[in-house]
Amino acid sequence: MQGWTNIEDTEITAVCDMDVSKAKMRAKEYCINSVYADYREMLEKEKFDIVDVITPVKSHRDIVIAAAEHKSHVLCEKPFAENMEDAREIVRVCGKAGSCLMICQTNRWHPWFRTIKQELEKGTIGTPYYSVISQRVSFAIPQGPEGRVALVEDQPFYENVEKLVLLEQGCHFVDIFRYFFGDAISVNAIVKKISPYVIGDHCTLMVQVG
Repeated sequence: MQGWTNIEDTEITAVCDMDVSKAKMRAKEYCINSVYADYREMLEKEKFDIVDVITPVKSHRDIVIAAAEHKSHVLCEKPFAENMEDAREIVRVCGKAGSCLMICQTNRWHPWFRTIKQELEKGTIGTPYYSVISQRVSFAIPQGPEGRVALVEDQPFYENVEKLVLLEQGCHFVDIFRYFFGDAISVNAIVKKISPYVIGDHCTLMVQVG
């Protein structure tokens, strides 16, 4: 929301959330006039240049297709879709409707990654033949004297996501590799589960992107 307000000549005209109290809270915070609990009603009543879909992945297919059919361009949060069938259908409908479809892969816009990309393009280190990106986050493991499980408290819907790290977080790393080196020929991973507080994988080892 803050990002949109930072763009010149851009106005957030409506906000929608199934929990209308949350929508009203955001509307008050950002001086938005229209509030909805149903995205279908919102799309019927409003006219948008861009619809920003920041919902969990299970809802992406229906919301993005509905927005495209109402002639809006779409920025969709990652991960794009749960499966290739949905992804292809979304792309097909957006193409037919003339809707520009964008996926919000934010990591590639971080200044450090953009600097690395610039150095790669300049040939500063020659032609890379091996690259590793790693991240260690204990968000699914109890921490501190209270045993706080950060992921469940901060983003509770993640508790029941089956492909937690592989889909929700791993896509960031695949996209960074694509940004640096182009599309992957293959992607392989070994996933593990050690925490009883989430049902999905949360320990992932990517073994090949090349």
